[in-house]
Amino acid sequence: MGKASIAGALEYSKQWTGRVISGVASGKNKNSQLLTEWGLSGVASRVEVSSPTNTKYVPVDTLSLKDFRCLIRLADRMGKKEASALIDALLDVGIEDWFRLAFGQSQLTLEEKREKFYKTYAASISFEDWLKMDREDVLMIIESLIFLSRNQPINQQVI
Repeated sequence: MGKASIAGALEYSKQWTGRVISGVASGKNKNSQLLTEWGLSGVASRVEVSSPTNTKYVPVDTLSLKDFRCLIRLADRMGKKEASALIDALLDVGIEDWFRLAFGQSQLTLEEKREKFYKTYAASISFEDWLKMDREDVLMIIESLIFLSRNQPINQQVI
């Protein structure tokens, strides 16, 4: 998951993720011990991803999904509604998929997962909060989902 995308999904500035990781590494972040206990590694990998605006590939510093989870938990602990909405949406999709498998049913399709994710996320964020969110931030979330789904097209009607 891209560092800037993580920050954007949680409604922080693009530099937030880097600042948190630097603070943990130096021990100066007030949540250093907690993030370390949760297993934050802070190890970034640089990957080339296709740009959503043109055909070029751009370098992106990415973190593991475990680090993404740690940062979502931190943002939720700090009272970020977007983090709570992400937790709700990801749990909703994951729990349904898990129980479908446990009871011998087929997993949700990628399109069903997206639809369920967006509906749960939208239900978790108030109308006023949605109005405050920048369209650019929403696009960052979509870009991250595209990256995670291996650049499969997202139905633009969801936006």
